[in-house]
Amino acid sequence: MSNIDLTKTDIMDNVIRLINGVGFPIVVSGALFWFNIQSLENQTEMLTEFQRTMTTNIHLLNELNTETSKRNGMAETVIAQMDNIKLSMAAIERSCTK
Repeated sequence: MSNIDLTKTDIMDNVIRLINGVGFPIVVSGALFWFNIQSLENQTEMLTEFQRTMTTNIHLLNELNTETSKRNGMAETVIAQMDNIKLSMAAIERSCTK
């Protein structure tokens, strides 16, 4: 008989028989042990998924950092060129006003 075929009454009857056979503390200990194992399995799955997510985020942040550094370098080059143009224009203005 599979778990799907059991009704609530069947499950309760089995639990009562188990309690009467081995005692309540042993049944509760077994149930808590099973619950603990299930919780650990769920926690392991969640931590594995969290680790995958963190690895992906780190990769994306590194790419973003690289792209930002490239753009900062380009901006610095443009600013330097603009400064050179300003200096050239100032020199032209001075030569025209003489």
